[in-house]
Amino acid sequence: MKDDWIDAGSKRRGEQVHRVILCGLVMLLLALTGCGVQARVGLKTRINSLGGGKHEMILAVPIEFHNEAIFDRLPNFSLLTGVQVSDYRAEGWQGMQVTQSFYRIGQLTGAPEQAHFLNRAFPGQPVAFQAAWRQGFFTRDLEVRIFLNSARSNALAEAISFTSQALLDATFTLELPGKVIAHNGTAVDERTVTWDLDPGMPQTLEATARVVDVPLILAVVFTAGSGGLALYTYANRTTTSGRLTRSGRAEQPRMRSSKKDNRRPLPPPRRR
Repeated sequence: MKDDWIDAGSKRRGEQVHRVILCGLVMLLLALTGCGVQARVGLKTRINSLGGGKHEMILAVPIEFHNEAIFDRLPNFSLLTGVQVSDYRAEGWQGMQVTQSFYRIGQLTGAPEQAHFLNRAFPGQPVAFQAAWRQGFFTRDLEVRIFLNSARSNALAEAISFTSQALLDATFTLELPGKVIAHNGTAVDERTVTWDLDPGMPQTLEATARVVDVPLILAVVFTAGSGGLALYTYANRTTTSGRLTRSGRAEQPRMRSSKKDNRRPLPPPRRR
């Protein structure tokens, strides 16, 4: 009974956080629209070779229009556990940066409601991930699919319908641990792909990166080295052990003198 009361209280607090975030986002972007200021939203996900990484969102306006009072209307995303919020300023833009770390691929696919802070702020999983490793001979391919659909979250769809005119551009950037060999976006460099987003339309983002499998290579090298050392040790021991005599003892090799024996041979004994 007590546990049910605690779960109900936690659920109510979570719903309150979602409503506050939604209202704050709508108010913020409506204020920007009313002022004739357009905002930039940049989503980014980084994945490293171990399967961990970080999600990031940057919400910014031109620095000449930046006003702390406007951004104060947006609630603190750090109310969500594991989410960090900081100030952002770069290339004539100023605003806020929201980040969330993850430590393995399974966190993206196994717990979709916790996979991205947007899913936690806007229930309905507007951001869904599919990610898996494909083992090759000495390489591994990381295949990633990201499904973006604001319509899956009524709260987010409502916010976008109010604020679509305030967005100058919205992008999603994916940074992978190896060379990108396939994608349906725009390549920034050999490890990074970006997509232009239409917040009101569902989109599927796809990219595959090839990573040199260093642990497998090290394992093969170690195994080959250990086998070679064992064979060398066995061969060396067999060569230096010598032959066995009938008594079972090892016959010691005879040492030849380098000096020439100049002594005359003894005469045979005389017969009497």
